[in-house]
Amino acid sequence: MMASPIFSFCSFHAARLWRTQPRVFSAVAASLVVVLLSAFVFFQQWQQADAAMSKLQQLASEVRRKPVAVVSEKKVSVAALDLPSFSSAELVDTINQVALDTGIPVNEVSYRLDEGANFPYLRYRVTLTITAKYPLMRGFIDQVATSLPHSALDEVTCARNDIQAAMLNCDLSFSAFFRKDGHG
Repeated sequence: MMASPIFSFCSFHAARLWRTQPRVFSAVAASLVVVLLSAFVFFQQWQQADAAMSKLQQLASEVRRKPVAVVSEKKVSVAALDLPSFSSAELVDTINQVALDTGIPVNEVSYRLDEGANFPYLRYRVTLTITAKYPLMRGFIDQVATSLPHSALDEVTCARNDIQAAMLNCDLSFSAFFRKDGHG
């Protein structure tokens, strides 16, 4: 038997090391235990990773086999938008009324009609400059959105004179949309 001489050789030298240098023997034994535990944990983690990888590959193959549902694009007609007829006087009156209702002084207002030949609607751009505290400005923007449901806020640019000033100087840009056939 070959195992017996190797075992007796190792046990002889381990006993001799234990008797002559017990601290070194303890350090070697502890290191051997740590190496064996590390190897055990490594192989266990490797098996778990291998199982997870095979599960992932199985799920990926199932996903590839399932047919993909194609979502059809629905084209929205201009009639479905239900835009109002164009009336610049009504738009100006609404903006002025919202400014009066919210108590915001409007410093400067400009109106511009964009007639895009490629679009089935008219776009009326309203740019105004207001000076107000932030809550009033938010209320003004919300009120415009409520009063003109066919409008959109395009841009807000605000500045203040110094950091402690409560008043903001803001440039607001709105777009109001109207039916093209109502333009005359």
